[in-house]
Amino acid sequence: MLLTQQSGFLKPFAIAMGWIMEWIFNILNAIGIGNIGITIILFTIVIRVILLPMTIKQQKFSKMTQLMQPEMKKIQKKYRGKKDQASIAKQNEEIQALYAKYGVSPSGSCLQMIIQLPILFSLYRVMYNIPAYIRPMKELFVNIITPIQQVDGFADKFYQVQQASNIKPGMVKLVEEGVTPTVNQMVDVMNKFTPEAWEKLKDAFASSPDVVAAISENTAKIHDFNQFLFGINLTETPANMGFFSVYLLIPIAAALFSFLSSYSMMSKSNVDKNDPTAKMTKGMMIYMPLMSAFISFTVPAGLGLYWAMGSLVMWVQQVLINKHLEHMDVEKFIAQNRERAEKRAAKGKKSFMQRMAEMEARNAGVPDESSSNQKSISDIAAINTKKVLNKAATNSVDINDDLDMSSHTMEHMGDIASKANIMLKYDQKKSGNKGGNK
Repeated sequence: MLLTQQSGFLKPFAIAMGWIMEWIFNILNAIGIGNIGITIILFTIVIRVILLPMTIKQQKFSKMTQLMQPEMKKIQKKYRGKKDQASIAKQNEEIQALYAKYGVSPSGSCLQMIIQLPILFSLYRVMYNIPAYIRPMKELFVNIITPIQQVDGFADKFYQVQQASNIKPGMVKLVEEGVTPTVNQMVDVMNKFTPEAWEKLKDAFASSPDVVAAISENTAKIHDFNQFLFGINLTETPANMGFFSVYLLIPIAAALFSFLSSYSMMSKSNVDKNDPTAKMTKGMMIYMPLMSAFISFTVPAGLGLYWAMGSLVMWVQQVLINKHLEHMDVEKFIAQNRERAEKRAAKGKKSFMQRMAEMEARNAGVPDESSSNQKSISDIAAINTKKVLNKAATNSVDINDDLDMSSHTMEHMGDIASKANIMLKYDQKKSGNKGGNK
């Protein structure tokens, strides 16, 4: 077991993601094109395809949320300003009936996101420390470390190279002065070496021909693995390469694809411009690309490439999903949802809204009317969906264009949560906290 891998509850997810990445790399390496950049691109596509069913479910839930909005707003308006427990319980009951009518669960989209979050968080750990998960890469570093460990005082020399190379703490636990580092610690640090750092290491061990030879031979292979288009080395950070270098293509691509991804998700929204949610939507379309560009500019190019590719694949998926939803039979979908909901109810499973309504009723001292309420809810749920759709059309409610902002928030949680996580790691790295999990 590699000690440089993620620990804690994310460990199984990180190991699974690492296995997929190693499998892709090994296939490419077997056919003579072993390259981390190509591996990252294919890896991103594979992961997004794996998550596609959950993404589609989220989008369908958003469509139902959109259709429900006129009726949901009526309920909210009806009970606006009523803070007594009985009114709150009654409001929850009517909302429960509304969800039952459309056969969806208010916690459905949340559940899909909760399932995805551990995967999204673990992905960044894998991307940040690739040698821990791709054994052929780690072996190249070990080939260098083995002769280094045979040199007297190697720990002090290695520490001095680390300090001279200005490697920042963060997701990497740096070697401490006066402490003999483990192989995994040295791999972690060497994985962040720039070409200049490798030269410093070679100079530090110039008295050992074996070390110099090992560095020359293996760094050439490491360089080939990390070399990408236009001479971009994926271990380099764009911020260190200047404002007019080819490395700027990474943050520019990340910003562009992030904008396209956000735009494709939000373009279907027809929210009133004076509505606060409309301002939030517009703000996200500006903020997300800017944040993507900034982070991609300040992290290694390999991580920025993954970020950019993730947004690109999400954009393509969103365009295809939008086309699919435009031709979806809404009545049939609602009927299927309702049928599944009725089967769950027949098994005695209570929905989120049912539990909430009962809790509010108990707090308000309202007698339990679940048996009588069930009939009324079933009656409401039996309303002909076609009438609802016709009414929506009469009121100029565009089923495809009146999405509620809450559904947009859920759609973006995966993207935002993953970016928030890397932002946290970035802040930790800048502040000097040693956050590497060993």
